[in-house]
Amino acid sequence: MTGNEFLMQLETLYADAQEVLTAFAAKQSELVADRTSRTAGVQYSRGGKILHRGYFCPNPVMDVVNGNVNRGRLVRNSIKEPDFTYYFDDAGNLLGYDRYEYGETVNGFIRNYKNVEWEFYYMYGEINELYATKYCGKHVLYDAFVPSSSGIVSRDGIYKAWVFDYNDNKLHTAEYITDTIDRNAYVKLEILKSAAFIDRVLYEFETNAKGKLIKTGRYQYDDTMGNY
Repeated sequence: MTGNEFLMQLETLYADAQEVLTAFAAKQSELVADRTSRTAGVQYSRGGKILHRGYFCPNPVMDVVNGNVNRGRLVRNSIKEPDFTYYFDDAGNLLGYDRYEYGETVNGFIRNYKNVEWEFYYMYGEINELYATKYCGKHVLYDAFVPSSSGIVSRDGIYKAWVFDYNDNKLHTAEYITDTIDRNAYVKLEILKSAAFIDRVLYEFETNAKGKLIKTGRYQYDDTMGNY
């Protein structure tokens, strides 16, 4: 998938995100009970807190592009004081996780809706963050953060998306797309709120003989030229 293809789907993504937020609003306890009843296996990890979902974050490049980001590591059991507990069904599908911060347990859940994998977690009884991940087979096409507040998708908020393209079944490019500033700030700057201030960066990758991703290039999108 290209960045332009993702941007053409952005409005649909916002609409679907709102349906997910509405469907699961105030259902934290029900989702915990459902996850518990379906859990056939558990794994634990330490580290990786910068990544949503930690060790099992679907984004394949965050820890390659950013030197200060790592996925953490799996640990054998909860005695190791894990940062995440992951819950799997009998088919090995990830149902969700618990993340531990400052003595609090954050419940995270994963649901599939309209061929997109939605990840969200609750803080103080409300869905706090929402992520959308689109797959083609085992390949991730995009991994996007959708801004929301009090159960409502925030079209004026700052969204963040990684869009992935493949060549010969291997990751070739990853494009990072985001609003540069919160559009609510445009009013203060006396700029039209509908103005599209979008930042885009393209990364190129190769896969070495050991199957490890190697970053080979970085390009800033020139919106006036329409290309990199």
